[in-house]
Amino acid sequence: MTTVEGAGDYDDGGILSSGTSCEPPLNTPFPPYYGVQMITRLGAPGDRLVRAASSTSSVSAHAARRANGDMNVLLINKDPADDATVTLSYGGFTPSSATPTVYSYRKNATSIGSATTGSATRQTVPAYSIVVLQLRPAR
Repeated sequence: MTTVEGAGDYDDGGILSSGTSCEPPLNTPFPPYYGVQMITRLGAPGDRLVRAASSTSSVSAHAARRANGDMNVLLINKDPADDATVTLSYGGFTPSSATPTVYSYRKNATSIGSATTGSATRQTVPAYSIVVLQLRPAR
């Protein structure tokens, strides 16, 4: 096993542990497993990708307009050491002022967390994390 940016890497590219002698128990999820889970929170068949932008170059923003009119935004903080507070903007979507539900997968986490935090236009994204905001449109 090697360590990359503080996380264990078993050099197998796997999503789940094979349970070999140097790995965690069989079927233990590795970080790519949680990455796939976070993508499924971004969108589903019938949704469409729309423009979203972050005010910070270390945070990528991707958005999907849901078939029901809501929007989900996936944020990736590529900085391994620092949290980033970002201002967000969206093409053709005005979010409600309600506090969004935010799902997050943080570096070395063993699950996806959920909280109601920040706003639709301003979020703090933890270092080396993937975050998905669930937004409702303004009425």
